[in-house]
Amino acid sequence: MQLCMSGALIPRLTREDIQAAIGYAKEGKKEFVVLPYEEFVALQDLLDDAEDVLDLRAAKQEEKDKPSVSIDDVKKNLGLV
Repeated sequence: MQLCMSGALIPRLTREDIQAAIGYAKEGKKEFVVLPYEEFVALQDLLDDAEDVLDLRAAKQEEKDKPSVSIDDVKKNLGLV
Protein backbone atom coordinates (compact mmCIF):
# COMPACT_ATOMS: atom_id res chain seq x y z
CA MET A 1 0.00 0.00 0.00
CA GLN A 2 1.07 3.55 -0.57
CA LEU A 3 -0.28 6.90 0.49
CA CYS A 4 -1.41 9.18 -2.33
CA MET A 5 -1.64 12.97 -2.20
CA SER A 6 -5.31 12.78 -1.26
CA GLY A 7 -4.33 10.81 1.85
CA ALA A 8 -5.99 7.58 0.71
CA LEU A 9 -4.18 4.30 1.00
CA ILE A 10 -3.95 2.58 -2.35
CA PRO A 11 -2.35 -0.69 -3.34
CA ARG A 12 1.02 -0.43 -5.02
CA LEU A 13 0.44 -1.53 -8.59
CA THR A 14 3.12 -3.42 -10.42
CA ARG A 15 3.54 -3.66 -14.17
CA GLU A 16 2.32 -7.26 -13.86
CA ASP A 17 -0.87 -6.09 -12.12
CA ILE A 18 -1.60 -3.66 -14.92
CA GLN A 19 -0.76 -6.16 -17.65
CA ALA A 20 -3.05 -8.71 -15.96
CA ALA A 21 -6.04 -6.49 -16.71
CA ILE A 22 -8.27 -7.95 -19.38
CA GLY A 23 -7.62 -6.20 -22.69
CA TYR A 24 -9.97 -6.11 -25.63
CA ALA A 25 -8.86 -5.55 -29.19
CA LYS A 26 -10.69 -4.80 -32.39
CA GLU A 27 -9.03 -5.75 -35.65
CA GLY A 28 -5.76 -6.33 -33.79
CA LYS A 29 -5.74 -2.84 -32.27
CA LYS A 30 -6.08 -2.51 -28.50
CA GLU A 31 -9.31 -0.69 -27.73
CA PHE A 32 -9.87 -0.83 -23.95
CA VAL A 33 -9.19 -2.80 -20.78
CA VAL A 34 -11.30 -4.06 -17.93
CA LEU A 35 -9.71 -3.95 -14.51
CA PRO A 36 -10.89 -4.10 -10.91
CA TYR A 37 -12.38 -0.84 -9.66
CA GLU A 38 -9.80 -0.63 -6.84
CA GLU A 39 -7.00 -0.67 -9.43
CA PHE A 40 -8.81 1.95 -11.52
CA VAL A 41 -9.04 4.26 -8.50
CA ALA A 42 -5.38 3.60 -7.69
CA LEU A 43 -4.38 4.57 -11.23
CA GLN A 44 -6.48 7.74 -11.02
CA ASP A 45 -4.78 8.67 -7.74
CA LEU A 46 -1.34 8.07 -9.22
CA LEU A 47 -2.20 10.25 -12.21
CA ASP A 48 -3.51 12.98 -9.89
CA ASP A 49 -0.27 12.80 -7.89
CA ALA A 50 1.81 13.07 -11.06
CA GLU A 51 -0.22 16.10 -12.16
CA ASP A 52 0.33 17.70 -8.74
CA VAL A 53 4.09 17.18 -9.09
CA LEU A 54 4.07 18.82 -12.52
CA ASP A 55 2.05 21.76 -11.15
CA LEU A 56 4.49 22.13 -8.23
CA ARG A 57 7.50 22.09 -10.56
CA ALA A 58 5.89 24.72 -12.79
CA ALA A 59 5.09 26.93 -9.80
CA LYS A 60 8.63 26.60 -8.44
CA GLN A 61 10.08 27.48 -11.85
CA GLU A 62 7.79 30.50 -12.12
CA GLU A 63 8.82 31.77 -8.67
CA LYS A 64 12.54 30.90 -8.83
CA ASP A 65 13.73 34.50 -9.33
CA LYS A 66 11.40 36.09 -6.79
CA PRO A 67 12.67 37.01 -3.33
CA SER A 68 12.07 34.52 -0.56
CA VAL A 69 11.95 34.59 3.22
CA SER A 70 13.69 32.01 5.39
CA ILE A 71 11.64 29.92 7.79
CA ASP A 72 13.58 31.46 10.69
CA ASP A 73 12.54 34.97 9.59
CA VAL A 74 8.92 33.84 9.23
CA LYS A 75 8.98 32.44 12.77
CA LYS A 76 10.49 35.69 14.09
CA ASN A 77 7.90 37.80 12.26
CA LEU A 78 5.09 35.68 13.71
CA GLY A 79 6.58 35.81 17.20
CA LEU A 80 7.09 32.04 17.33
CA VAL A 81 10.72 32.16 18.45
